[in-house]
Amino acid sequence: MTKSIVLAGFDAGQTHTRCRLALADGTVLAEGEGSGVSHLSSAGGPEQFQEAPTQQL
Repeated sequence: MTKSIVLAGFDAGQTHTRCRLALADGTVLAEGEGSGVSHLSSAGGPEQFQEAPTQQL
């Protein structure tokens, strides 16, 4: 059995968040977009930050 390394990249901005899953060789497996996240120090920031990845994929 061959094992593959899967990488997850997130671009979490104030107004828009993007996510991409890819193999180490650059093959893209999935992409997603969702709402932005707030700074962790703002009200609701930690919750929005944790929720963002689930909206992407």
